[in-house]
Amino acid sequence: MFLTNNYNVTKCKEKQATPKAAFVFLHLVNEKTFYVVERRVAKLRVFEFIGGTILEAKEISQAVISRLPRYFRYLGELKDDGVERISSQELSTLMKVTASQIRQDFNNFGGFGQQGYGYNVEYLYSEISKILGLDKTHHLIIIGAGNLGQALANYMNFERRGFLFEGIFDQNPALYGKKIRDIEVQPMENLECFVKENSIDIAVLTIPKTGAVNVAEKLVHYGIKAIWNFAHVDLNVPDDIQVENVHLSDSLMKLSYNLNSNLK
Repeated sequence: MFLTNNYNVTKCKEKQATPKAAFVFLHLVNEKTFYVVERRVAKLRVFEFIGGTILEAKEISQAVISRLPRYFRYLGELKDDGVERISSQELSTLMKVTASQIRQDFNNFGGFGQQGYGYNVEYLYSEISKILGLDKTHHLIIIGAGNLGQALANYMNFERRGFLFEGIFDQNPALYGKKIRDIEVQPMENLECFVKENSIDIAVLTIPKTGAVNVAEKLVHYGIKAIWNFAHVDLNVPDDIQVENVHLSDSLMKLSYNLNSNLK
């Protein structure tokens, strides 16, 4: 252990890297269908058993995947309201998505519905949860203890979805030791050790773009599998590292465009 800016920094032992599997089994839909995630290229694929042979059926498009969280959110609200079943037409009215699009999306995973009955809300909610990987626990850290980083750390709903906030790091010595939900802000020198010893799989970047690329490269070296990137820069990481960019100003500019288009 050594000291940096009067804050303890712990050295950690190197751990042997474990090989990454190409696929992660997610769920058996029925006796003929299951779906998996291919980590290395962030693909969701559906496979089928035919005559005892496993055949690749289709690759699920990113457009379909991007709609799954919204389905999950609406179904969760319906479940909380005590709704037991819902038709694609009723779900269409709620979500402003065509019923045919809903059926087509769900059919990618085996359908889940029954003609004349519709969808069992609790079952469909559970299945989409599994597809999204929300039946597993994810351990995350936040890089950047500024206003955005602290706001994300204080957002309790992430934990209800299985995303556990384990640590927060910053390069500003004035923040070292500050507690956010009983977790102290640590110096960046502790990052490698912490990631390796706590099985961290997701890092949240809430730092200026000038340092984000370098930090992302270090995170990959330390074993991080996914990055939720709020820095306004595109990261250069290997294909097997999943990155979800959240550029707030891009969203605001899109809103500005739509506002101005409607005023013409």
